[in-house]
Amino acid sequence: MTLWDAPFRRPLRVTDLQGFGEEIRAVLAQLGLDSGETVEKVHIAPLRDPVSLRIGEQLFTLRADMCRRIQVEAL
Repeated sequence: MTLWDAPFRRPLRVTDLQGFGEEIRAVLAQLGLDSGETVEKVHIAPLRDPVSLRIGEQLFTLRADMCRRIQVEAL
């Protein structure tokens, strides 16, 4: 399933980052969003963009189109 389709407030493991170039993958990896990492989808804005994620102790927001390209699995 994609991060966009994943349930809220559940631990998720990132399995694949589809369609991102190497530069974007590097930035996401620096934020802690990389294959094998655990994330939690926390909140979505009222107009459905952006999406808030918890990665470790940090809270980040990603655009909806990016969330649709990140594959995750429930833990």
